[in-house]
Amino acid sequence: MASVQINDLQLATLVNNDLNQLPYTDRRYYRYFSIVPWENLGTLPTPVTADWQRAAIIKMVNFLSTGPSIVQPTPIDTGRFIYRVDMRQLKWTSAAWNNIKNTDPYLVPANFPTNLANAAQQTVRADWFVTNIPNSAVNAYFIFLGINSDDPTIDHMNGVDRFGDMAKGYPATVREGVMVSNTEAHNRILSWHATTGLGSGPAGTGHLFKSYNFDSDTGTSDIFSHPYEPMENNPDPNGQFNFEFADSDNIFSLPNGLNGYYTTIGDPATPGVVQTAANAGAFPGPTFCFQCHDTVTNMIVFQDNIHDALLAEPFSVFPANVKNLLVGMYNQEGFQAEQAAAGARFAKAYAQLNLPVAERVGMYTESSNVVNNHYSVSLTTYQAAAELGTTVADLIAKIKSSSRMALALGSLLPVDSNGNPIGGVRRDLWEANYVAVRALVFPGTFH
Repeated sequence: MASVQINDLQLATLVNNDLNQLPYTDRRYYRYFSIVPWENLGTLPTPVTADWQRAAIIKMVNFLSTGPSIVQPTPIDTGRFIYRVDMRQLKWTSAAWNNIKNTDPYLVPANFPTNLANAAQQTVRADWFVTNIPNSAVNAYFIFLGINSDDPTIDHMNGVDRFGDMAKGYPATVREGVMVSNTEAHNRILSWHATTGLGSGPAGTGHLFKSYNFDSDTGTSDIFSHPYEPMENNPDPNGQFNFEFADSDNIFSLPNGLNGYYTTIGDPATPGVVQTAANAGAFPGPTFCFQCHDTVTNMIVFQDNIHDALLAEPFSVFPANVKNLLVGMYNQEGFQAEQAAAGARFAKAYAQLNLPVAERVGMYTESSNVVNNHYSVSLTTYQAAAELGTTVADLIAKIKSSSRMALALGSLLPVDSNGNPIGGVRRDLWEANYVAVRALVFPGTFH
């Protein structure tokens, strides 16, 4: 471990010192992210390198931003273990920050001396933040982006009139229809619409790719017989060729050129209200989204199956005007052209992130997934000591001194025949006991 350990009180002091050298009226806008446990580990092997941690926080703050450009967090220390961002550049609100900060098990302001409480309120651990944005019970991702709503509201924010676009057909709506989706193993419709990028520019400056996913391939879920409009939120839900979808995955342009992600739940029984999945169930992104979408273009190429099927149908199946509209709309070349344009926009913004690692698409090679994988399950006794900012010997001794703590965190105590710690603890158990064990290790320092 490092020869000098930095504990939470010292971290808050460093943040407070940085705040004090900033203009007084601006201090309330700054927020801080710490990867200090990596500094405390020193030369010990780390679960992931500090650069993966840096990449994940750089990436996540920008994927939560509705600001106009990519923001590089500013290191406030020479080792680059503490980073500062200006919420005004990201267009974050204090309410959005407090929403997730209130669930922080580590840097709880009430546990700190009064003069450091504000610094603690404005600081989180980077790995906890990256992991909890997509896994938050408080809809943190949607609240940061201001889209904690439903399909019609998000469409309006994006300047999208989906049903108007569908009535016009190509090029207002461009589609592909897939017989077997890789994710749901059922039909899938993918539609493109031009957007304003959450109102940040004129129509056409952004993209919405809306995937209608199905849990059946029959009846109104058969996209070959019902390829036109979704029933959900439809002014005319009973149209003869309308389909009923199970859920809808969405990729849309953020003002900074990156993409936002959300899932909505289809329910024709409640027309006009199709909630985001965070309001109707779990939303497994954006980290989950990064597992499938290329970190250069962010787009996946599909093979359309509907266009040729429409051409093969006799004109008696669909009215001529509807058939012509649909044939034009299901346009693989046009859809892939929009994917390329959106991918180029994304790639330009992604390059500006200037990440310190080379990411690849996938659960084990994309930075936020890498951090999430190693944060969420368990940690060793060495890591536990580094997170507290103390030595392994002191941590073990303090736990042994308290029967209550030894009962709760006894899994951290085992050593091998040479006296080397070989214990560990589940992350959720560690979080539940963190404040108590910190008070034990640093008596009289924390409330």
